[in-house]
Amino acid sequence: MVATVTPSTAAGSGLQSTVVTDLPTSTTVPPTSTTIPPTSTTVPPPCDVVAVGDSVGIDLFNNGLRERLAFAGCDLKWTGGRRGITVTDGAGELATASDVSANVALVILGYHNLKSETQGGRFPSLIDTVMAAAGPRLVVWPMLGATDDCSANYKIGVGVANASLQEATARWPNLLLVDYTSLLAAHPEYSQQRCPHLLASGSKEVAGWLAGQLREVVYGALAAN
Repeated sequence: MVATVTPSTAAGSGLQSTVVTDLPTSTTVPPTSTTIPPTSTTVPPPCDVVAVGDSVGIDLFNNGLRERLAFAGCDLKWTGGRRGITVTDGAGELATASDVSANVALVILGYHNLKSETQGGRFPSLIDTVMAAAGPRLVVWPMLGATDDCSANYKIGVGVANASLQEATARWPNLLLVDYTSLLAAHPEYSQQRCPHLLASGSKEVAGWLAGQLREVVYGALAAN
């Protein structure tokens, strides 16, 4: 405290006196504190894709799959395959993409020679060949589907191949299946009535569906790890 002296006249005496008044030395103003919350930006996990396909896959590649994957947040960095390619040859092409920086392999194989490969009991080993070619990537493999005009034996082959794919998930935890079988069964209008091929309009619809399914299963698997 500081003593301030001021002159004053004493009552009735006419004499000067002093009045001492104590004043605070300082006035403390509480500090103003503004807390800025930290900015949190969630970066989506990588979704860089290589893809190999037979004729069913090629039709998806040619009908908007790259664009639909991009819309879903995934980058299709490499495609391989051709119409009529076998699973073995498809695996060989996929192996040539080992130097492509991608964490996902999309595999659309199995339609060519389906009956002979499943009846001969070779489909499980073919799956293993593809998985080995994919390396450490997540492998998204749409389960096979038959259009309504496919023969009864072809449809049986589709069922056998899909059972083999489901069994393979126990051997290969990086194998992710999406249910193309049910989608195609629900949309017979997609078929061009030339087993198992689709109209261009049907392939466009499937490309959009597949992009969303791929993103969902890939992000789910990455989050789980």
